Amino acid sequence: MRSLVVMALALAGLSTWTVLGRADDDTKKKSTEEERGFLGIQFQGMEGEPKISGFADNSPAEKAGLKEGDVIVKIRDKAIKEFSDIQDVMQKTKPGDKLSVTVKRDDKEKTFTVTLGTKPKDVD
Repeated sequence: MRSLVVMALALAGLSTWTVLGRADDDTKKKSTEEERGFLGIQFQGMEGEPKISGFADNSPAEKAGLKEGDVIVKIRDKAIKEFSDIQDVMQKTKPGDKLSVTVKRDDKEKTFTVTLGTKPKDVD
């Protein structure tokens, strides 16, 4: 199953490791993947709720306190219902941006401030 998700993401031109960035703002240009901030989160799949299944080494999200099993429900003020919502929000980002990321954990919502990093060269 995981290899199918990785292949689907690769075909879509995306990485299994998500980069999170600025909230939507038409006055800001979309960043190229190399310029985007890096959150370092891996998800279980592209369908349904965006549940965290792992982290990259030195993940900014993990350092901020997010954990495996957390479900992302909001980034800044944008409600997140599925993986594609995250992709929409993440298009405009850069390393050093600070994001408020709200997750559902144990039926409670918790908000974390994450300072985005730079995507490592060895992460696809």
